[in-house]
Amino acid sequence: MTRKKRAQQTKNEGIQAHVVKAEVLAVGSGARAVKSGGHTGDRVTVTLGAGATFTGDVVTAQRIERTLRAAQDAPDAEMRRSLEQLIVHVGKLIESLDSGERKNEVSRSLQTLVEEASRPAPDKRWYQLAAEGLISAAKTVAALTEPVTSAVKAVLGLLV
Repeated sequence: MTRKKRAQQTKNEGIQAHVVKAEVLAVGSGARAVKSGGHTGDRVTVTLGAGATFTGDVVTAQRIERTLRAAQDAPDAEMRRSLEQLIVHVGKLIESLDSGERKNEVSRSLQTLVEEASRPAPDKRWYQLAAEGLISAAKTVAALTEPVTSAVKAVLGLLV
């Protein structure tokens, strides 16, 4: 492969993509965060796997990426799948929110729920509070109320 050709394509864990002017921030099993944009309004896209992505500000996208890594540490495969579905649905919710502060709150609730659910002995007070916050936020976006609520309940059902 020529040097120019190598510069145009990269491979990572079986994923092939064309390079654009962007900076790769983090790469994990099934996840990739890429920063794009200029000096103002930097945006990051995190590939969550199965064709799902999250695009948002750097801080929120990094939190989503850390949350995805925490989900991969879940004790069993069923919990991992449920947490990954939750992350996909809540990622869509966060993208649709207007307020940066609200996006930050929802991403923190997601991170708390996923991290607690991934622990050997989750703290019920923390994960219930986080779950309530996610369901409350989902009610503000009609199209995502049911998917987010179902995903949260699926995770809670595995924690009982």
